[in-house]
Amino acid sequence: MRYTVITIITFFALAVSANAQHSFHTGEISFTKDRQPQTLISGKSTFGFFGNWNYGVTDIHGDAAYITSRRLALAINIDRLNTLNVGLGSYNVRSDIEPVSWSHLTIPEPKILVEYSGFELEYLHRPNDLIHFGAMVLIGSGDARYENRNIPVQTTKDAFFVVKPGLTLNLNITRWLKMTTAAHYRFVQNVNLEGTSDADLSGFHASLGFRVGIF
Repeated sequence: MRYTVITIITFFALAVSANAQHSFHTGEISFTKDRQPQTLISGKSTFGFFGNWNYGVTDIHGDAAYITSRRLALAINIDRLNTLNVGLGSYNVRSDIEPVSWSHLTIPEPKILVEYSGFELEYLHRPNDLIHFGAMVLIGSGDARYENRNIPVQTTKDAFFVVKPGLTLNLNITRWLKMTTAAHYRFVQNVNLEGTSDADLSGFHASLGFRVGIF
């Protein structure tokens, strides 16, 4: 039995070797690009980076609130028509926010501070055009907390999960400067802070800003 297995293995090894030698001599085997895997980012892709500063308004607790944001991103120019921006963004609500419902009659309503940050992915179509469009999404986390952390309540700070898809409109001002407008909707989950809820912190967000870098 052992000799039979060895004989079969030897036979197949010789057959494969002979076939490979035949294919090599006849030009049927190519060790060039035909054997290379297809990838999203190829050797023809170029890279850049930029910083992004935005100022806008958002809906918090049903009221308009002022918000600022910053982002650092890597620009992956897949080809002349498609660019993928990968980065990190942070957002800070600057307006005073009051609880929607406050049950402590003997404690003054505290101001609520909200900030969040996360991973951002953006796709741009025809980024070399003077005006071009994009779509993006943020996935991350944030926290809502009372400005006065010394008030006698059980919880004064809570973390939440956030997803924020949006659309962008971009204007190429120079080779290193872009102006950007954006419209997003923020989905917030897992808020457990008295006086606010997931629905209160979810809402639309519109912004205007500038991108500076090497695109």
